[in-house]
Amino acid sequence: SVVVMIDLVVGYTAIQSMGNWARKHDMILHLHRAGHGTYTRQKSHGVSFRVIAKWMRLAGVDHIHAGTAVGKLEGDPKTVQ
Repeated sequence: SVVVMIDLVVGYTAIQSMGNWARKHDMILHLHRAGHGTYTRQKSHGVSFRVIAKWMRLAGVDHIHAGTAVGKLEGDPKTVQ
């Protein structure tokens, strides 16, 4: 299978358009979480990454880079699981 990657920062409309395109061309759409911190790291008005992940599945994303439980990228075991 061919995998196409897109970043979260391109916006929801572009992600949904790519989801439709990837499905039409029998490709897998992988979402990189670049830029998620603007939503997930806000203490008073943020959005959980789990919610973003569900939105992305609804938009047509097949696979999501969720981070790591250890290492240089931010992420906790519950989110990565």
